[in-house]
Amino acid sequence: MTYNESDFELIKKLTETPGIAGHEDDIRKLIYDEIKDYCDKIIVDKLGNLICLKKGVDNGPKIMIAAHMDTIGFMVKYIDKNGFIRIEPVGGIDSRITIGQSVIIFHNKERINGVIAAKPIHLLDLEERNKVKKINELHLDIGAKSKEDAENLVSIGDFLTFNYKFKRLANTVFTSGGLDDRAGCMVLIQTLKSLKDVKHLNDLYFVFCSQEEIGTRGAIPSAFRINPDIGFVCEVTHAIDFPEIKKEKYGDIKLGGGPVIDMGPNINPKLFKKIVKIAKDKNIPFQLKVSGRPTPTDLRSIQMTHEGVATALISIPLRYMHTTIEVMDLEDINSTISLFTKLLPMLKKDIDLKL
Repeated sequence: MTYNESDFELIKKLTETPGIAGHEDDIRKLIYDEIKDYCDKIIVDKLGNLICLKKGVDNGPKIMIAAHMDTIGFMVKYIDKNGFIRIEPVGGIDSRITIGQSVIIFHNKERINGVIAAKPIHLLDLEERNKVKKINELHLDIGAKSKEDAENLVSIGDFLTFNYKFKRLANTVFTSGGLDDRAGCMVLIQTLKSLKDVKHLNDLYFVFCSQEEIGTRGAIPSAFRINPDIGFVCEVTHAIDFPEIKKEKYGDIKLGGGPVIDMGPNINPKLFKKIVKIAKDKNIPFQLKVSGRPTPTDLRSIQMTHEGVATALISIPLRYMHTTIEVMDLEDINSTISLFTKLLPMLKKDIDLKL
């Protein structure tokens, strides 16, 4: 698949821009600047969701396409007398990957560097070496000499993020943190741009949701406001193509295999069949995933809005989710953009999604 260097530049900007749950200001501004010329109307609601409407030319079904813009992170919880800081996680963070990480604290308009530390291996006894430290047992070091010194730089409640750095790997593969779900945000941005001159019957609502990482919270009021007939979520899902992972347990999802289309009770079966047919007709590679419960995504909130919404989940394969070195293939992002670009204009007003 062909690609432009600008594709890598955009995903780099998206992943390196901060925005943990409840503090999405910076990433929301970046996305707004990317999409403002491609929308008929833009709304920011009270939870910070960014809702972009691209109007249709007729009375087609009202369609919501969502990706969440928040990431995992931390907040400053306590400062001790020596200026060391304790932190509170925001979202699901594995304490095993937290030790030794560089972080950025956001204090008003200042950015303060710090490191999450613990005792070095030379000073650990045998029992400590076999124990995984919990996040509340770790400390953040910003180089302060006292509590007063630290309080001149940071405050209780300041948010902080891992210091994500985008890097190219071999072929079209790259690594960064925050790809959950900045990759989905990129799909929505590029799909919106691709549809600029495309006429479609549907009113398309591209929604960049807040606070997904702490309970799919932004999707609830945004879906309630829109009251869509059809709801899509573009997310990431676990690629299972690396050592020590059992495919018979988790499924067979790989990088470079194309977007992943979910099936299960959270998914409208008629909409699922429509997506698969379009992918086959347009020669877009895809993979299938079985989800026997409500998916751990914004989809579970959208599906239950008002009288119920016909929903579907299309995801991008991702290795090492919720770490600082998540790995993804640009080809999968572009295949997902192609699928949405072909799919959305083809959902006409007479489509039957009733079960």
